[in-house]
Amino acid sequence: MSLGGDVLVTGSGTLYIALFDKNSFDGDKPQLLGLQFVVPGPDAVLLADKRYRIRYNFVGVKKGTYALKAFLDSNGNKKIDIGLFGPTEAWGFSKNTRHAFRGPTFDEVSLVIDKAVNNANFEVR
Repeated sequence: MSLGGDVLVTGSGTLYIALFDKNSFDGDKPQLLGLQFVVPGPDAVLLADKRYRIRYNFVGVKKGTYALKAFLDSNGNKKIDIGLFGPTEAWGFSKNTRHAFRGPTFDEVSLVIDKAVNNANFEVR
């Protein structure tokens, strides 16, 4: 099966999108699958509102419950930078869930995949 959709991004850098299951979601555990895109770049479509739309697609996804995390690495250090009040680079999760003082839980951002999905859209901001 596949899991895909559109990510809307403001800014430039490398967009990292990672797929996690419940066991790998928290902490520093490795992602199940990962993709990266250069923004602006050949896969980034500039929209009228100055955001970029990137179409992503994970193939070979088994039936299950997953979550997506993404961030825009604007300084090229291949990690999300964290400041005193949280991330200093654009970030996002599946279902566009955001909280002011904490990251979302797996249950808040999880997607049940039991067939191919091509509309798991979210924003990185």
